[in-house]
Amino acid sequence: MDEVERREFAGKKAKLAAAELAKLSRRVCDSQAGNSFTSYITAKILDSIQLSIRNVHVLYRDMLTSSVFSGLLSHLIVLPVPFWSPNILDEVENFGLYQAVTVFGLKLSSLTIMRQLISGKVRDGSVNKLVEVKGLELYCNTLQSSHEVMRHNAVDSNSQARESEANNDRCMLVPLDVTLSLSVNRLGRLEKDVPQYFISVELNNVVVSLDEIQIQQILSICDYLLTCQLREKYGRFRPWWSPLGKKIKGWQTAWWQYAQKSVLLDVQQRLRRTSWKYLGER
Repeated sequence: MDEVERREFAGKKAKLAAAELAKLSRRVCDSQAGNSFTSYITAKILDSIQLSIRNVHVLYRDMLTSSVFSGLLSHLIVLPVPFWSPNILDEVENFGLYQAVTVFGLKLSSLTIMRQLISGKVRDGSVNKLVEVKGLELYCNTLQSSHEVMRHNAVDSNSQARESEANNDRCMLVPLDVTLSLSVNRLGRLEKDVPQYFISVELNNVVVSLDEIQIQQILSICDYLLTCQLREKYGRFRPWWSPLGKKIKGWQTAWWQYAQKSVLLDVQQRLRRTSWKYLGER
């Protein structure tokens, strides 16, 4: 008789625990954080962003030199800067090593991020943002002398409009206006198969133009950036005392060890486990 009572008591206890677990699960699902805490935090951050920027001009200059320099001498310049020091270009040109400067530029007259006012019924917990970009332009050009580079950098504000008209032939993306509307469900839940993020983009007068020279320049820059990424990753293993063009004593062993360490680095990163379950097992 005691055995039957113990079984009945254990069954009632299990049912009570299941009911408490179901109650807790419903409470979590119905909470404000919802099923995705990350979505909730992201929506809160987006709701507080207010931004207004005007007259942005970003330049990337790539100075192509002769075979004396094995690499590209590159640097990033963010305008507005009234004047750019030409001393380096003058010295390079005096030695006869200077050939050309490739310029990649991004311009925009204004960037505004603000709350979007929506007429009608607004869903509780939703965040609506409006992003407006005016005068977005991408261009690529090759300057043939240091004096031309100086003139390109030292253009005053009164002649920028004339310069823009004169450089339409080098525009990869003719100036246009972009309007982006973003709506985020702050609760972070899926309701009736409706996604959490609603994005609509409006582009006006899209004109893209690329010639063969610009394509070659873009591919050269991409190849150079990829090479830099590989050097950043594997450069610590490279035997810098043994250049590729010379066969110094022991160069076979040095480069073989470089290859081994590089491959082992990829294998270790691929097999690395950082989950809490894996750490608990260890």
